[in-house]
Amino acid sequence: MNTPEGRFIKLAPTNTNRYIITAAAITFVIFLTLPMLASAKEPQSGNTDEGRALFLEYCSICHGDKGQGIPPLPPGAAGLIPPAPPLAGGAVTSKSRAQIADYIRNGGTGRGGVMEGFHDALTGSQIDSIIDWIVTLWPERVGAEWRTKDRMAPK
Repeated sequence: MNTPEGRFIKLAPTNTNRYIITAAAITFVIFLTLPMLASAKEPQSGNTDEGRALFLEYCSICHGDKGQGIPPLPPGAAGLIPPAPPLAGGAVTSKSRAQIADYIRNGGTGRGGVMEGFHDALTGSQIDSIIDWIVTLWPERVGAEWRTKDRMAPK
């Protein structure tokens, strides 16, 4: 602030100044994070419509049409479909895109699972589309957090 003599004087900090600075800082942080929040629902790659169609074709027989999984059959029940874990939540949400893609591509045999790999049937892009669709089945907050981690993961 200028005085009549032309000298500057330093204003003592006041609560009003602190509130203005705090409000400006919060506005700045919101401004920086809005693009990330807006894109949090967007799949990283692939196409969710294609992913859904591929999931229904290749995965739903074991994992259910909505990723709900299929429980084990009762002892003595005839059936060729082994139990499959749910993909609409649960342990899969803690896996990275690379881990999920590896499991789809190479299967679970040799890792304690029975799922066969789809490396001969699906391209990398198709696998990404399936993953993008699976993530849409998760609770919104879980999917948004996973997508954020996925965008930050080294490629």
